[in-house]
Amino acid sequence: MKIELWYDSVVQETDLLINEIPVEKNDIYGFLYPVRNYPLQSWIFPNGSWKGIEYQIVDLARDENVELIFHGRECDYKDLEECLSNSNNINLSFVDWDVCNIYDKLFTTLLSTLKENDTIIKSLLSAINEKNDYNVDFDIRNEEHIWAYHVYEDSDLFKTEELQNKCCCFIHSSYFSTYEKLQELLLLTRSLKIPADAIYCCFNDEHIKEDYKYYAQSFKRMNFNFCLEDSEYDKDANAKYGIPFIVNEKIKKCGEVLKFLCSVYLDLKDSTQEEFNKLKKNVVSLDNSEKMRYENIKQLRHNIDRFRHGMELVYKYIDILLSVSKDNKEEVFHYECIDKLYDNIKLYLNTESFSEVN
Repeated sequence: MKIELWYDSVVQETDLLINEIPVEKNDIYGFLYPVRNYPLQSWIFPNGSWKGIEYQIVDLARDENVELIFHGRECDYKDLEECLSNSNNINLSFVDWDVCNIYDKLFTTLLSTLKENDTIIKSLLSAINEKNDYNVDFDIRNEEHIWAYHVYEDSDLFKTEELQNKCCCFIHSSYFSTYEKLQELLLLTRSLKIPADAIYCCFNDEHIKEDYKYYAQSFKRMNFNFCLEDSEYDKDANAKYGIPFIVNEKIKKCGEVLKFLCSVYLDLKDSTQEEFNKLKKNVVSLDNSEKMRYENIKQLRHNIDRFRHGMELVYKYIDILLSVSKDNKEEVFHYECIDKLYDNIKLYLNTESFSEVN
């Protein structure tokens, strides 16, 4: 049996192929259906009622040897490799598919291009019709507090609303008073949204760190990261979880901006419709200033149609990419979606700039 896992570390979704046939995203009989929208590190190991990837594959194969091909980042592959290191019936191989890097290049360039066009849009708005409420934020912050949550005491652990949209937890030495504190940290992993290895237990003393680490080894689910407060654990966390989180924010930002600009362009076209029809009807009798006004509006409306079409194509696949799979109107898998995004973004970025409007 041949099984392929395509893992998107940015939107944290896994596509599954069995014997080269894609398993539909909403197939409740697909063995990854309950967990395919969660971080890989939260479901390759057993967690609660979920028995882990090895059990699921062995149960599916029924004593048949399995060729398991993982498409994704190397750091994620290494976690999967560790998880399946004792499996005799699963032959694991790796294909580099770093969607984080692919997305980062695509959407950083797209944001930059949108920002450049924003200046032109503002000049067009002022030339055609004053819009003082037009203001778009194109910047994505990259500070640690955007993607990581810090726990210093008991009360911090139960502020669940502050844990929303975080991908890592840094548990500081002031929190640890007994070994039982490690048991409480398992609460963070119950939803499967925060993998155990995205929990970094930080200590001031090497010996204390090793004691807690040794204690945790007695429990299968406590595969937390143990580190020293003055180490560079945040850099490791950033590389594995922080960067994909920020790239995801860029995708969301692009989607928001594209949707907003499509709306602005439609407003522009609607607001010029009446005047354009009037000028066009009397084009023969227009004076020079009126003719210039007519040509400006005509060029603007042409640009609106051209750019809006390009942005809608890109937004379409961003929307598919970020939406929950069962709600997708189109069954587009991630490895296909990237190709379609790339083609449409490339087409959009190569579109000629707005023609001058005086």
